[in-house]
Amino acid sequence: MMNRFEALWDEFYEEVPIWQTNFLPGKLSGFYDYDGIFLKNNLTQNKYHCVLAEELGHFKTTLGNIVEQKTIRDRQQEIIARRWGHKKIVTLDNLIECYEKYITTVEEICAHLEIVPEFLEECLVHYRQQYGQDIFYKDYLIILDPLDIKRKKDSPKKGVPTLDS
Repeated sequence: MMNRFEALWDEFYEEVPIWQTNFLPGKLSGFYDYDGIFLKNNLTQNKYHCVLAEELGHFKTTLGNIVEQKTIRDRQQEIIARRWGHKKIVTLDNLIECYEKYITTVEEICAHLEIVPEFLEECLVHYRQQYGQDIFYKDYLIILDPLDIKRKKDSPKKGVPTLDS
Protein backbone atom coordinates (compact mmCIF):
# COMPACT_ATOMS: atom_id res chain seq x y z
CA MET A 1 0.00 0.00 0.00
CA MET A 2 1.32 3.43 -0.93
CA ASN A 3 1.78 6.13 1.66
CA ARG A 4 0.31 9.59 0.96
CA PHE A 5 3.58 10.98 -0.44
CA GLU A 6 3.88 8.09 -2.89
CA ALA A 7 0.20 8.42 -3.85
CA LEU A 8 0.66 12.14 -4.57
CA TRP A 9 3.79 11.42 -6.62
CA ASP A 10 1.92 8.68 -8.48
CA GLU A 11 -0.98 11.02 -9.25
CA PHE A 12 1.29 13.49 -11.07
CA TYR A 13 4.25 11.48 -12.38
CA GLU A 14 2.92 11.48 -15.94
CA GLU A 15 2.40 15.27 -15.91
CA VAL A 16 5.70 16.42 -14.46
CA PRO A 17 9.06 14.71 -13.80
CA ILE A 18 9.97 14.55 -10.10
CA TRP A 19 13.53 13.98 -8.87
CA GLN A 20 15.31 13.78 -5.56
CA THR A 21 18.64 15.62 -5.43
CA ASN A 22 21.23 17.30 -3.21
CA PHE A 23 21.63 20.23 -5.59
CA LEU A 24 19.01 22.91 -4.93
CA PRO A 25 19.34 26.71 -4.86
CA GLY A 26 19.98 28.17 -1.41
CA LYS A 27 18.34 26.36 1.48
CA LEU A 28 15.32 25.19 -0.49
CA SER A 29 13.71 21.83 0.27
CA GLY A 30 12.04 21.77 -3.13
CA PHE A 31 12.20 23.57 -6.42
CA TYR A 32 10.08 23.65 -9.56
CA ASP A 33 11.20 24.76 -12.99
CA TYR A 34 10.08 23.80 -16.45
CA ASP A 35 12.27 20.67 -16.34
CA GLY A 36 10.33 19.29 -13.39
CA ILE A 37 10.16 19.18 -9.61
CA PHE A 38 13.31 18.67 -7.57
CA LEU A 39 13.12 17.52 -3.94
CA LYS A 40 16.02 17.71 -1.52
CA ASN A 41 17.39 14.34 -0.43
CA ASN A 42 17.16 13.26 3.20
CA LEU A 43 13.85 14.85 4.16
CA THR A 44 11.45 12.96 6.41
CA GLN A 45 8.57 11.22 4.64
CA ASN A 46 6.08 13.74 6.04
CA LYS A 47 8.25 16.69 4.97
CA TYR A 48 8.58 15.17 1.46
CA HIS A 49 4.79 15.03 1.27
CA CYS A 50 4.43 18.72 2.19
CA VAL A 51 7.23 19.92 -0.10
CA LEU A 52 5.90 17.90 -3.03
CA ALA A 53 2.42 19.38 -2.54
CA GLU A 54 3.81 22.91 -2.58
CA GLU A 55 6.01 22.27 -5.62
CA LEU A 56 3.04 20.74 -7.44
CA GLY A 57 1.25 23.97 -6.57
CA HIS A 58 4.02 25.83 -8.39
CA PHE A 59 3.73 23.45 -11.33
CA LYS A 60 -0.02 24.08 -11.53
CA THR A 61 -0.09 27.84 -10.83
CA THR A 62 3.28 29.62 -11.25
CA LEU A 63 4.62 31.44 -14.29
CA GLY A 64 8.31 32.30 -14.53
CA ASN A 65 11.11 32.23 -11.96
CA ILE A 66 9.93 33.46 -8.55
CA VAL A 67 12.78 32.07 -6.40
CA GLU A 68 14.16 35.52 -5.58
CA GLN A 69 10.74 36.86 -4.50
CA LYS A 70 11.69 40.29 -5.89
CA THR A 71 8.24 41.54 -6.80
CA ILE A 72 4.78 41.59 -5.28
CA ARG A 73 3.65 39.37 -8.16
CA ASP A 74 6.35 36.80 -7.24
CA ARG A 75 5.18 36.76 -3.61
CA GLN A 76 1.55 36.45 -4.69
CA GLN A 77 2.43 33.47 -6.89
CA GLU A 78 4.24 31.88 -3.95
CA ILE A 79 1.14 32.26 -1.77
CA ILE A 80 -1.12 30.85 -4.50
CA ALA A 81 1.15 27.81 -4.95
CA ARG A 82 1.30 27.17 -1.21
CA ARG A 83 -2.47 27.42 -0.91
CA TRP A 84 -2.85 24.96 -3.79
CA GLY A 85 -0.63 22.53 -1.86
CA HIS A 86 -2.57 23.09 1.35
CA LYS A 87 -5.90 22.36 -0.30
CA LYS A 88 -4.47 19.32 -2.08
CA ILE A 89 -3.31 17.41 0.98
CA VAL A 90 -5.21 18.92 3.95
CA THR A 91 -8.81 19.20 2.87
CA LEU A 92 -11.80 19.94 5.06
CA ASP A 93 -12.84 16.33 4.39
CA ASN A 94 -9.44 15.17 5.76
CA LEU A 95 -10.06 17.16 8.95
CA ILE A 96 -13.53 15.62 9.32
CA GLU A 97 -12.04 12.16 8.72
CA CYS A 98 -9.62 12.77 11.59
CA TYR A 99 -12.50 13.84 13.83
CA GLU A 100 -14.53 10.75 12.95
CA LYS A 101 -11.52 8.53 13.79
CA TYR A 102 -10.99 10.34 17.14
CA ILE A 103 -7.70 11.78 15.86
CA THR A 104 -7.65 15.12 17.65
CA THR A 105 -4.18 16.32 18.62
CA VAL A 106 -1.86 18.15 16.24
CA GLU A 107 0.61 15.27 16.46
CA GLU A 108 -2.05 12.66 15.68
CA ILE A 109 -3.50 14.69 12.78
CA CYS A 110 -0.04 15.20 11.31
CA ALA A 111 0.79 11.51 11.66
CA HIS A 112 -2.50 10.50 10.03
CA LEU A 113 -2.21 12.98 7.13
CA GLU A 114 1.56 12.38 6.87
CA ILE A 115 2.47 16.06 7.15
CA VAL A 116 4.61 18.20 9.46
CA PRO A 117 3.03 20.43 12.15
CA GLU A 118 4.19 23.65 10.47
CA PHE A 119 2.33 22.67 7.31
CA LEU A 120 -0.87 21.95 9.26
CA GLU A 121 -0.64 25.35 10.94
CA GLU A 122 -0.13 27.07 7.56
CA CYS A 123 -3.19 25.23 6.24
CA LEU A 124 -5.33 26.34 9.17
CA VAL A 125 -4.15 29.95 8.79
CA HIS A 126 -4.98 29.78 5.08
CA TYR A 127 -8.47 28.41 5.79
CA ARG A 128 -9.04 31.13 8.43
CA GLN A 129 -8.03 33.79 5.92
CA GLN A 130 -10.30 32.34 3.27
CA TYR A 131 -13.36 31.36 5.30
CA GLY A 132 -13.08 32.98 8.72
CA GLN A 133 -12.80 31.34 12.13
CA ASP A 134 -15.75 28.94 11.76
CA ILE A 135 -16.82 26.86 8.76
CA PHE A 136 -20.07 24.92 8.46
CA TYR A 137 -19.35 22.06 6.05
CA LYS A 138 -21.18 18.77 5.44
CA ASP A 139 -23.08 18.82 8.74
CA TYR A 140 -19.94 19.74 10.69
CA LEU A 141 -18.86 22.94 12.35
CA ILE A 142 -15.09 23.29 11.91
CA ILE A 143 -13.57 25.78 14.33
CA LEU A 144 -10.09 26.65 13.12
CA ASP A 145 -8.40 28.21 16.16
CA PRO A 146 -8.02 26.21 18.22
CA LEU A 147 -8.93 23.39 15.87
CA ASP A 148 -12.17 21.74 16.94
CA ILE A 149 -14.84 19.92 14.95
CA LYS A 150 -18.43 19.33 15.99
CA ARG A 151 -21.07 17.37 14.19
CA LYS A 152 -24.12 19.54 13.55
CA LYS A 153 -27.49 18.28 12.43
CA ASP A 154 -29.16 21.69 12.65
CA SER A 155 -29.04 24.34 9.95
CA PRO A 156 -25.93 26.52 10.01
CA LYS A 157 -25.73 29.48 12.36
CA LYS A 158 -26.40 32.82 10.78
CA GLY A 159 -23.14 34.32 9.52
CA VAL A 160 -21.18 31.04 9.49
CA PRO A 161 -20.10 30.19 5.92
CA THR A 162 -21.65 27.08 4.40
CA LEU A 163 -19.34 25.34 1.93
CA ASP A 164 -21.52 22.40 0.92
CA SER A 165 -21.72 22.02 -2.82
